[in-house]
Amino acid sequence: ILYLSFKRRKRLNRLREQLPDAFDLMARVLRAGQTVSQSMQSVADEFDQPLSLEFLYCSEQMNLGLSAEQALRELAKRTGLLEIKIFVLSVVVHRQTGGNLAVLLDKLAHVVRERFRIRGMIDSLTAQGRFQAGILLSLPPAMFVLLLFLHYEYEMILLDYPLMIVFALGMMGAGALWIRRIVNFDY
Repeated sequence: ILYLSFKRRKRLNRLREQLPDAFDLMARVLRAGQTVSQSMQSVADEFDQPLSLEFLYCSEQMNLGLSAEQALRELAKRTGLLEIKIFVLSVVVHRQTGGNLAVLLDKLAHVVRERFRIRGMIDSLTAQGRFQAGILLSLPPAMFVLLLFLHYEYEMILLDYPLMIVFALGMMGAGALWIRRIVNFDY
């Protein structure tokens, strides 16, 4: 399960990294007079996986007769990214109200790049907290092992009280969740 969640997180991060450039390419294609479906096809042709596969699938859905709104909503549902959801919402609203979609995509690319910059700043500012959490959570087991080698009889007395060990592990788990909540947050 952890491997799958790590793999999914890695895939989503690759999608996020490619999105600003994809939105810029779509804006250029739209300025050249092409349609949204053709701009999505150009993203599928120019970019690497997983972004190219998602946009190719959406473009093919539109070409096979699925309405653009449904195909775009399926794209947002498949990826689950906030940036894609904003893109889908902007294209759907643009189709209903009109306007310059190329300018909108340029602004969306700028917003996504700014979100990356802010995310990087947040990661660098919370790195010390993550490091401290690692040290604080590894200290009790390390001390237990160290004392096990230095004062074996002393540590064996602790093992006579398993409820105390369970309580200590529970408190460490609560502390880990607390630190994680402080260090990780949505913006």
